[in-house]
Amino acid sequence: MAVTKSRHDPWNLYGLSTDVKWTDSEMPVGSKFHETDTDVDYMWSGTAWETYGAGTAVSLSATAEVTGTLTISSGSVTLAATAQVTGALTISGNVTIASGNVTLAATAQVTGTLTIDGATTPLIYNVSITAGNTNYSAVLTAGITRFGISLQTGASTANFRIAFATSCVTTGGTAIQVPGDGEYFEDGLKLASDTTLYVGVSTAGQTAQIIAWK
Repeated sequence: MAVTKSRHDPWNLYGLSTDVKWTDSEMPVGSKFHETDTDVDYMWSGTAWETYGAGTAVSLSATAEVTGTLTISSGSVTLAATAQVTGALTISGNVTIASGNVTLAATAQVTGTLTIDGATTPLIYNVSITAGNTNYSAVLTAGITRFGISLQTGASTANFRIAFATSCVTTGGTAIQVPGDGEYFEDGLKLASDTTLYVGVSTAGQTAQIIAWK
């Protein structure tokens, strides 16, 4: 097996299909192995050797970090939620970026199709508050990435409290209190399962309105 490598750039390895491919912990993501007897190419994803080439998908693992130059001439590429490329990135195939934090270098270039998953579906909840200082609830469904809650009337005297435990919006509970003419907003979420949001208002006869995206 022949090896061409530097400290930071992806390595270029050559050998036979019968050779045991290295899984060196220091081997940079994007390193390549070319089987000289089969003419098949492999790329190191950070956890495994994967075939690549025309029409071949390439995936970078959840903790993949490329500190050198990564060039993918064709095929499709999936970057995991925490993948990070700090060198030059050139991709002429299709790229799908999973939801989460993906950092691409300033010189990143994609000449194929770039798909970034994001929130596309709005959800609106109206919760009728018929009694003051009483628990009411709405179920935020799995997959929601952000939501906001306010009162339709917006009366400054009708403060409302929100929490994720049923006893917290009544007196004595630990909750977030918001002025009646204010709004509470959460972003950067990824609810793994249905989650109940509890709300209580100091004054009866209110309607809590929630808008969410998933």
